[in-house]
Amino acid sequence: MHIVENEQRPDAGQDARRSSLPDNGHGANQSELDALLEDLVAIHVELSQGVMPRAARITGTGHQLAQTVARLEAAIRTTKELLVDSRRSTSDPPARRALSAALQRPASS
Repeated sequence: MHIVENEQRPDAGQDARRSSLPDNGHGANQSELDALLEDLVAIHVELSQGVMPRAARITGTGHQLAQTVARLEAAIRTTKELLVDSRRSTSDPPARRALSAALQRPASS
């Protein structure tokens, strides 16, 4: 089954709060991660409640929606972990290194 994407504009999907921030080349800062988490949670609410699940049932795309929501939930978990990592790095550099190493290890089954 093919999903039709919305028309793409150059500014589509950009949050005005983040688009004006300078790129310092050192990755996302804490406020950018906070804004990202806020956006991801808002998207999750939109996809998991209201019209979207009903439309997916009607069109037979419920499985695709469930996969998308699962991927979004994984992105939310990762963003939360990055926020914890970011907050620890400002107060405890060794803890940051330990958390980063733990995140890089493959998950045990």
